[in-house]
Amino acid sequence: MNNLKLRNKILLILVLPILAIFMLSSVLIFEKIEKKSNMNKTSSYIDFTVKISKVLTAFQKERELSILYLNSYGKIKKDELEKEIINSNQESKELNQFIESFDLIKKDNNLLEKIDKLKKSFIKLDEIRKNIIDLRVDIKEIENLYNEINANLISFFDDLLIYSNSKELSKSSLIYVSIINVIEKAYNEKILVKSIFEHNFMSNSNYNNFISLIVFQDSYLEVMKKNLSNEQLEDLKKQLEDNSFKDIEKLRSIIFLKIEKENLLSQIKEAFGYGGLIHLYKNYVLTKDENLLNKIQKSHTKILRAIKDYKKLEFSKEEEELLNNIQLAIDTYMAAAYNSERIDETQLDSKTLQAIDTLSKNIYGANSKKWEESSALKITIFENIKDKMVEDMLLYINTNVKTLDNQIVLFSLFLIVLIILIFAVIILMTSKVSKSIKKFENNLTQFFSYSMREKDEIYLDRLEGKDEFALMTKNMNTQVEKIEKIIENDKKVILEITDIMEKVNNGFFEYSIKTKASTKELQTLVEIINKMIDRTRLKIDSLNMLLNSYTQGDYKFKLDEQHTRGMYGDFGILCNSTVLLGQSSSELIAMITNAGVELEKNTKILTSSSNELAVLSSEQANSLKQSSVALEQITANIKNNNENMGQMLKISDELNSSAIEGNKSANQTFVSMDEISKKVNAINEA
Repeated sequence: MNNLKLRNKILLILVLPILAIFMLSSVLIFEKIEKKSNMNKTSSYIDFTVKISKVLTAFQKERELSILYLNSYGKIKKDELEKEIINSNQESKELNQFIESFDLIKKDNNLLEKIDKLKKSFIKLDEIRKNIIDLRVDIKEIENLYNEINANLISFFDDLLIYSNSKELSKSSLIYVSIINVIEKAYNEKILVKSIFEHNFMSNSNYNNFISLIVFQDSYLEVMKKNLSNEQLEDLKKQLEDNSFKDIEKLRSIIFLKIEKENLLSQIKEAFGYGGLIHLYKNYVLTKDENLLNKIQKSHTKILRAIKDYKKLEFSKEEEELLNNIQLAIDTYMAAAYNSERIDETQLDSKTLQAIDTLSKNIYGANSKKWEESSALKITIFENIKDKMVEDMLLYINTNVKTLDNQIVLFSLFLIVLIILIFAVIILMTSKVSKSIKKFENNLTQFFSYSMREKDEIYLDRLEGKDEFALMTKNMNTQVEKIEKIIENDKKVILEITDIMEKVNNGFFEYSIKTKASTKELQTLVEIINKMIDRTRLKIDSLNMLLNSYTQGDYKFKLDEQHTRGMYGDFGILCNSTVLLGQSSSELIAMITNAGVELEKNTKILTSSSNELAVLSSEQANSLKQSSVALEQITANIKNNNENMGQMLKISDELNSSAIEGNKSANQTFVSMDEISKKVNAINEA
């Protein structure tokens, strides 16, 4: 980075944001393209579900006709069934053709496996259809096969949620799947209830299936309502207010009433039949036991309460007549028991049991034809809702795809124009900056060459404008011109300094520098040099005066304070040396005079000192002997002290071990005392 030129750095700084813009725009464009691709996948899968839906509808109708045909033992619906089989085959063929060109299968192994499984079920169904026409197949078996195929078909709709890549599509897909399931459950309910009404019989299994189908439909409808828009929800509510839905609810209530009535009839049978009113009456006639009379009354009350509860429900005239017959029978038994009369119970029992059996077997209010018509209308309404939902989904996808196409084109054009514009601006800016930098660099090079004395003259380029480089160049040119004047003046000062210093070097101290420097530093140097020359001249004059006095024999002459001022360093040493030279010369003369006298005196002193030295040496030898004896005694005392210290150390070790043993004994004594205390407490407690 440090090796890059300024122009390249500026270019890099400007290009980096462009790259960031380009990358962000590219990401945005790719996101739009990917979203469009996902939308197309969703659209393709919806087209696939439309084909599946047609096959599913055909199989739902075929299943219904097959069950009706088998239940009638081939008496009805044969032509319609054969036509529907042809229609189902045609829809299956169109589905297979669509699958051949369906690209998503190649990318989804799960989808491919499900389609293979579906094709196998088609083959199996095709093999069984001939047995259906020939009445050589079990109804339950064929119903389970159709249910299995339809469940496989419906599972494809569940996968639509995987391909829904937006919140709106996910909601619509969930509604679509819910409608498909509602229609399937409605077909199953239609077949089940029609069978119940036609056979006038409902088993526990039928009732459980009936409840399950209703619960599933209601749950799927709730899912639809939660995901529908307000407008769609209002439209659905209007559709659900159709008379066909009201008729279905009424016919459903007949089945619920049948269950309630069946429970009441079970209570009547239990209280009337074996172990009930009849047997109690017979036993009472034989034994006259008053307890049996109370039980007869309880059974009568139980049956009467059940009849009243039955009449609280919706009932027909036939049901009312049969209930009245039952009530008449129990009243007859009750009266006969209280009057102790015998009656012909055989005929009465037969009539009563027949009434109960008739009420139990019949489903009153059932209308198979009306149920079939209402269910067909209901299914048609949901089919229309389903078709409308598919249209809305495809319209939404197409609209979004067009919008995405437009956005991709606009983003691409905008990106291209923006990049071209930015590159043009960058080229213009960098070109101008580069020219300005070159001029500034050239001026700076000229200035440095002039400053380093590589050139004697300087030539500056002019840069017009008000930008930073132009202002900086103008300011630099102005300052360079000032510096040029300063340098020229300082050149003159330096030349004069050179001349003066050459004269001083030759011993001429009467000259000084006259020219004034432009810079403070150089002017200070000039002043210092002038002071140095002047002071040096004064010091040399003072020393000359002192030396002249010594040459004339005047060793008492001294320089006054004015002449010695500033005599420091080498000049101070020189001055002191000169003074010392005079003193030494004076002392030398005096020493020569007094040398003889002093020599004689010193000889006498030397003799006496030698004698004294001999005496002192003898005394010193005696003192050394005495010191040696004293040292031997001290050494012996130290040895004795060391032996005593060893014995003391042994005694201290023995004392330490005795102390440890004493501590252990004390601890044992303490433990023993504690045990004795516990035993004493135990004895006291005992």
